[in-house]
Amino acid sequence: MKTLKESLKEFVCLRVNDAACIEAMHDQDHVKYVQQLSSLFNQIKGLLGKDYKLIIEYETTVISLNSLVAEYAYKRGVKDGFSINKELAS
Repeated sequence: MKTLKESLKEFVCLRVNDAACIEAMHDQDHVKYVQQLSSLFNQIKGLLGKDYKLIIEYETTVISLNSLVAEYAYKRGVKDGFSINKELAS
């Protein structure tokens, strides 16, 4: 059975990802960068040949790091929202 903390962490991760993806999908710069990253990744993978697993591990680590940063940013935003709400209510 999940603890409240585990459930909240899962919710936050999903919410950050959903919110960011929805907003970013409509941004032309985001679309351009995604295409550029995909192209660069495929070029590097082609250069590495059968030894491309290292670039997959690198990409996975970068994604994990960015997810962690996004999670902290979201948590900070939630805390700030509660603080602002408390100030406005008093």
